[in-house]
Amino acid sequence: MRFFSLPLAAKTKAAHPCGPKPHRGYSYIGQEKLSKVKDYEKGNRDAVEVYDVKVSILAPTSSSFSLRATIGLTWFLQESFDQGPVRDELYPNRWPDEDDIPNFRAFMERLYERCHQIHQQILQALALGLGLGLAFFRDMCDHNTSELRLNHYPGCEAAILHKGAKRISEHTDFGTVTLLFQDSVGGLEIEDQDVPGDYFPIPFENKAEMIVNIGDCLQRWSNDKFRATSHRVVLPPGSSDAWVRDRYSVAYFGKPNRSQVVGTLPELLPDGAKSKYSNITTWEYIDEKLSLTY
Repeated sequence: MRFFSLPLAAKTKAAHPCGPKPHRGYSYIGQEKLSKVKDYEKGNRDAVEVYDVKVSILAPTSSSFSLRATIGLTWFLQESFDQGPVRDELYPNRWPDEDDIPNFRAFMERLYERCHQIHQQILQALALGLGLGLAFFRDMCDHNTSELRLNHYPGCEAAILHKGAKRISEHTDFGTVTLLFQDSVGGLEIEDQDVPGDYFPIPFENKAEMIVNIGDCLQRWSNDKFRATSHRVVLPPGSSDAWVRDRYSVAYFGKPNRSQVVGTLPELLPDGAKSKYSNITTWEYIDEKLSLTY
């Protein structure tokens, strides 16, 4: 990824703020701690205890990336770039200088719009499959506040991951569905929903493959009929080398309108069943979770 190859000074021109909002721009390694929202929708609101391990993340040969850090086992070894819609008066995007990386902004805005179209198509297909109107979910997400994220997991010594550190901790995504694209390095795992706590690898198949994960808001809307996909990135299976290569991925986090209620929808609640989720807005719900991660 050209963006992550930039010098740190160039990347931090688009720096994510110190706090949880706005979720925009460049986040350095360790800035976001998703371990703190692990099992959030399973009822666990306690932050995961962090054990510090002294590690050195250094490229084996000359490289633009060189970092020495103290990293907790439940922190993740990742840097990222986040953007939202082209026009968002509340949370405007943060961009690197055009001179540092020409055409980056234009390309990312086109990619964001294409992912938005796919998100809407998936929501329409889901509504049809449930016997609801074509626009049932789509209209709840028509004022787009979704986020597009670029992820870079820098190369590191395999021993760091053997000790239990993760490239990204177990977590579920906040929104409706996530569109995920990964490279061939490996390490992505998802939880077996029939055996909680057991994770299995999702191998890279080809560059055109798109993984679709269910998010927390869809789980809440459906009263757990659709369950959010817990996932993580760990040491790639079968790794025998001392050095684990850089890994890149792209994720589009589909989200409902900010004013949309994300409690259980009456249309998806079986007769006589009790709603498991309160009627808070998307804004309130995501703010609650973001406040734990930054």
